[in-house]
Amino acid sequence: MWDIRTEQYAVFERVAEAEFEDRAIAQLRESLPDRVGGMADDFLRGRVRSAMLRAGEYELDTEIEVLYFLNVSFLLGDAQFDTNPEFLWARDILLGGGDPAERAEALFDAASARGLRPEGETA
Repeated sequence: MWDIRTEQYAVFERVAEAEFEDRAIAQLRESLPDRVGGMADDFLRGRVRSAMLRAGEYELDTEIEVLYFLNVSFLLGDAQFDTNPEFLWARDILLGGGDPAERAEALFDAASARGLRPEGETA
């Protein structure tokens, strides 16, 4: 039987996070090329990490749930859309209770219906 030490587990965890970040960046570049085409991978990696933390505050923890949350941040042009008073509807969805996967998908659908906004621009 093998025992995995805490230090080893931390290394495995970091590798898994880095692989997720790479997949998330690739997904952004494929699905939102006009939005992220000019952005450096390091910048996008920071956005992915931020989205992981922020999504976790709403119990959105699976890969697809975090990807929905991340994509919404680009669709709305605001990395902190979940605390922006302009997007109270998004916060209502996030705090609405129920299944996290359903909330994540509902959030994405609602943001998609509102269309793209240039990064950093508010209404």
